[in-house]
This record gives sequence, C-alpha cells and structure tokens, in this order.
Amino acid sequence: MDRTEAAGLGVSVAGHGALLALLSVALMTATRPSPVQQAMEVSFVDEVALTAAAPQPSSQPAAPPPAPAPEPAPADASAAPV
Repeated sequence: MDRTEAAGLGVSVAGHGALLALLSVALMTATRPSPVQQAMEVSFVDEVALTAAAPQPSSQPAAPPPAPAPEPAPADASAAPV
C-alpha cells in the first residue's frame, strides 16, 4: 500500500468513525413522542333508545341473481393474426 492509499484509508476510517459517533449521539438524545390517544364519543340515552335503534328485518324476498353474461363469439379462423 503506497502513501496515497494509506491516506485515503485513514480519511475513510475517520469519516466513518465520525458518522457512527454522530448517529450514536443522535440516537441517545432522541425522545419518543407520547402516543396520542383518540377521543371516544359518548352518548347519554334513555332506556327507550336502546331498543328503538334495533334494525327491522325486511319482509320482501331477496332479489334474484343476475343472468350470466353471454360468451364471446369465436374469432374467424381465416383472419390472419397481427
């Protein structure tokens, strides 16, 4: 290893060491943000409201399923593919 390669290696090692030191200091000084709690909606209701909000079942029968789509016609055999 000649002199210029040794100097380049030294600069690289020093730079990586400085980067590692800066990242370590930043990691040690970082604080976790406190979790934000979501607000909960609360309703004060009478006893009547607890039963009046129940869904009413439908007396009509369900709709029939849709008809299947027709299959596409086969391509003409005499037509040359592009």
